[in-house]
Formats: sequence, C-alpha cells, structure tokens
Amino acid sequence: MIDRKATVAVVVVWFHPTATQRANVHALVQQFGPVYVVDNTPEFGSAASAHTLVEGVSYFRNFNRGGIAQALNLGVDAALKAGAEYVVLFDQDSVVSDDFWQRMADQIAFTDADYLFPAYRDINSGERASAAIVSRWFFSKRAIKSESFDDYLIVLTSGSVIKASCLRELGPFRAEFFIDHVDTEFCVRMMKSGKKIRLCADVEMNHALGNRTTERLLGMTIKPYHYNTFRTYYRARNATIL
Repeated sequence: MIDRKATVAVVVVWFHPTATQRANVHALVQQFGPVYVVDNTPEFGSAASAHTLVEGVSYFRNFNRGGIAQALNLGVDAALKAGAEYVVLFDQDSVVSDDFWQRMADQIAFTDADYLFPAYRDINSGERASAAIVSRWFFSKRAIKSESFDDYLIVLTSGSVIKASCLRELGPFRAEFFIDHVDTEFCVRMMKSGKKIRLCADVEMNHALGNRTTERLLGMTIKPYHYNTFRTYYRARNATIL
C-alpha cells in the first residue's frame, strides 16, 4: 500500500485559469500538502497573481515556454528538490473528491507500481474514458470497470501519482512535444524501462477531454474532441514522431 505518511506534493498547471480553478488549489493544499502552481498564461494581466494563493502553495510563471511539458518539468523539479516521495499531477480543470488521496493511498497496492492513475469521467460527455492497453504486439482500448489492469497503459498525466524515484530515473517530460502526447511519450519510456503503470478503477476524477461531444453520423456514434488547429497539428505531429 502507499505509505500515507510519505511526502506527497502536487503540481498544477494553469492557463488563463478561472476564479473557480484558482480556488481549487486551496482544497488541494488541505488534502495533499505542498502544491506547486505553474502558470502558463502567456501574458501578464489575464493570469492569476501570486497574492491569490495561500500558505503551502508555491507559484511559478512560465509564460507557456515549452508548453505543458516544460510547465510540468518546472513543478516536478521543485517538488523533487523539496523532498517529495510521490508527485501528483493535475490540470487546472481537474476536479477530485475530498477523499481522493485517501482512497488512492488505501485501495491500491503500490509496491509494484511506479505510476498510479484514477478512472476519468469526461466533464463534457459525462462518460467514463476508456483505458489504452499497449503491448509489444497490439494497441486497444477497454472500458474501465471495477478492476485494476496490470497491462501497460497509456494514460493522462492529470490525476496521476508518480514515484519520485521514477521521475528522477526517466528524466523530464519532452518539452519539444509542447502539449499533445506528452503523457504518451512518458508512458512509452516507462514501458521500455520496465516500469509498472496501474489503474485504480474505483477512484474517479472529473476531467475535460477537449471539448468532446457525442454525435451520430451515418448510423454510427462518434465522439469528436473539437480541438483547434493548433492542438490538431501537435496531436498529428507528435503521434507521427512516436
């Protein structure tokens, strides 16, 4: 089991955060402890200022240099230097229950896992996201049910709990990927190095998967993400590199 007394730190990346999203860090401090906010808002004025934060929160401005990847690296580096044994990553729009960390710590055998993540419920569609299963020979997606998978999985960074030792060994997220497939590339490195990625299906986190909707087309159900041109470019480019 995860040692509840272990030092845990949270890294949250902001990009034009709303007042509600800024307020979310207060709850994170109460539940987890130290929170490292990396503000990726490109310009001054529209971003949150440091005085809106509370004790236990460290605030960094990154101005979107290197995108989400470099922002994560900045926060993770600060957490590791402060002695964190586990680092929890969140996007600004991710919402968790008050007992998120307690349930993650109590319910999952962490002794053989380097990367622990919850089930995701898409805020836009209201549906649970599927889990990506990857092996040497195939790629597929499965509906997330009430069990944990031992297979290799490619998952989102938001809501994930990662061992500090794993972060130190594998190194930083790839800044040249900027935004999309940053998590995928990190998971690929984990798989190649023999690390374990474990799903906690009984712990659920609300998260926005793009601007996803459910549509019908030619008798089929499709769920487009409605990414803008910028995001679509990086998704295609980085997927090709991988």
